[in-house]
Amino acid sequence: MNDPVSSIVPVSELLKYIGPHVYIWERDGAPLYVGSSCHVLSRLDSHEVVGKKEPFQIQDRIELIPCSSKEEMCSVEIRLIQRHEPIHNRAYNPQYKLNKAKDRAPRTLKTHAELSAIAVKKWAKKRVQRSARRLASQHERTTIQNS
Repeated sequence: MNDPVSSIVPVSELLKYIGPHVYIWERDGAPLYVGSSCHVLSRLDSHEVVGKKEPFQIQDRIELIPCSSKEEMCSVEIRLIQRHEPIHNRAYNPQYKLNKAKDRAPRTLKTHAELSAIAVKKWAKKRVQRSARRLASQHERTTIQNS
């Protein structure tokens, strides 16, 4: 059985990663993702979840940029995303939306007759429900009067 690899890391090293950080995840020199977090080690760990499209690979490089505040963190992140245009930053990648649209099944448009039929069915269902409530209410009143 293989023993897990352990490392001794001084607390002073870990303290460097507490607080707001921006990170650039690169593979083969190309930025894949720019992100930010006040808990950067936990955030990086969340990218490692099995089943993700792009899990970390051995050759990947993560650059950590410490920031003095959340506001600075947000502005640095936005500037880096605009500069690098990473492929996995959805909000800033117009190509991502195009690719998603291609993958999606085309919407089927309903004809006017189909929409009318759906509306009539909904109306009829509500009408039956109202009638049933009215009959139940009348039955209840009749039962109380006869008592």
